[in-house]
This record gives sequence, C-alpha cells and structure tokens, in this order.
Amino acid sequence: MTTNLAELENGLVGDDNDPPTQDAIHKFAEEPSNVGIADPGLIKIKVLSQALLSPNEAVLVLNEQFGADGAGVSGPLTLRNIQGVWKVVVFNTRDADGKVTSLDLYKSR
Repeated sequence: MTTNLAELENGLVGDDNDPPTQDAIHKFAEEPSNVGIADPGLIKIKVLSQALLSPNEAVLVLNEQFGADGAGVSGPLTLRNIQGVWKVVVFNTRDADGKVTSLDLYKSR
C-alpha cells in the first residue's frame, strides 16, 4: 500500500448541516477501510447515477463490487466544490440519543 492518507484526508470535507470535528475526520481518514482502500478484493466501482444539486454540490450513486461473485453495495456519495477543488463530504452517523457513533461517506441528505 502506497496510499498517502494525509492527501486523502485533504480530499474530505465535513457536512455543512452537521459537521464532524476535524479530529474525527482525521481519525476517519487514517483507517483505510473507511475510505475503500483496504480491501484487496475490490473489483470495481461503477457510477450508477449522478445529480448536480447546485453549481458546487453533486451526488453520485456508486456501486462497489467485491469478489468474483460480483456482490457489492450501492450508496450516494456527496461531492462539494471548494475553491475549485471537488471534495468528498463526510457525514456524522448518530444513534437514537443523538450521539455521534461513526462517520460515513455514503449518506443522503
């Protein structure tokens, strides 16, 4: 693995409505499985659809296929243009009591 996790972290930005802390984003980026680079069985990522929500925000519905059987998962990935650079939006995931339990890249607004 030669992935530059610091550079990867620079490509992430917190959700505007419920932003994760910068420390939480840092910890999230340090865990390769959170950003899809730790699984050597990853076969391909396919864009199923795309929608421009505004000039500076888009949502891609991605399908990640793992393994030889083609099993996978699909979900919406939100991108935001910040000063000419497109970044992936990171969302808080909260439990029933409102406590942040994790961060997630795949979440619809």
